[in-house]
Amino acid sequence: MQGWLITHGNCLDGATAALVGQASGLTPIFVEPDRVEEAFELVTDNNPVYLADVSLKPDKWPSYQHRVSQLLDHHQSALPLQREPQVLIDQSRSGAHLMYDYAVDQGWVAPTPSWDRLCLAVERYDVWK
Repeated sequence: MQGWLITHGNCLDGATAALVGQASGLTPIFVEPDRVEEAFELVTDNNPVYLADVSLKPDKWPSYQHRVSQLLDHHQSALPLQREPQVLIDQSRSGAHLMYDYAVDQGWVAPTPSWDRLCLAVERYDVWK
């Protein structure tokens, strides 16, 4: 798989989503959650763009939705986009866990006990389970 993963910078959840993305063949771009639009300027080709642990503001969605292959987020701020076909919002899982589950479902990475432990450990502190 070739493509891009826009994810939360300076955050263990975003960093772990990036690890899953890299294992899947995606190139991570790290941003602060309110700077997702700027990340699209760093995408240098027409390969798929995925978002994990970050989202777009609803008023910005129409401008970028054609570039987003899948958006995976768990933040309340993403809820207005939950009816979009390429959006998965699940507040019970971390962004890294959502990215991992998606990558496994796509066949990009094989599930392993190590990946499971890492994602669950990150999730424990990111969503305070």
